[in-house]
Amino acid sequence: FFRNVKGKAYGFRFKDWSDYEGKKEYIGLGDGTTKKFQLIKTYKINDNILCYRKITKPVISTIKIFIDNVETNNFDIDLTTGIITFNSTPKNNSKIQADFEFDVPVRFNNDVMEITMNSINSGNVKELELIEI
Repeated sequence: FFRNVKGKAYGFRFKDWSDYEGKKEYIGLGDGTTKKFQLIKTYKINDNILCYRKITKPVISTIKIFIDNVETNNFDIDLTTGIITFNSTPKNNSKIQADFEFDVPVRFNNDVMEITMNSINSGNVKELELIEI
């Protein structure tokens, strides 16, 4: 795989098992005209919002969209941007939320993969660092 992506030349999708899903994430408030909404994940402690993360690589089979707590299938999603486009405009003041899993776009931060051979059938790879892109 390292050779296929040519070290740090090409990015790829990576599932970070410590942070890979959003549940009932607030993604916007309907205004009667806007049809496009970005998937985001909110990080907070108690009620204090620390930051927002734009989700650009959602996993298609896990996406559920809710308008005023009612699930809807009235949308399309761009899997390369995480933008939800509703087929009909959500009404004014409607709360839009999403459940989803996501991958992280990353690349290796190495151009060389160092391997030490411990025996004829096994080897150890020294550190390979991933960088989010």
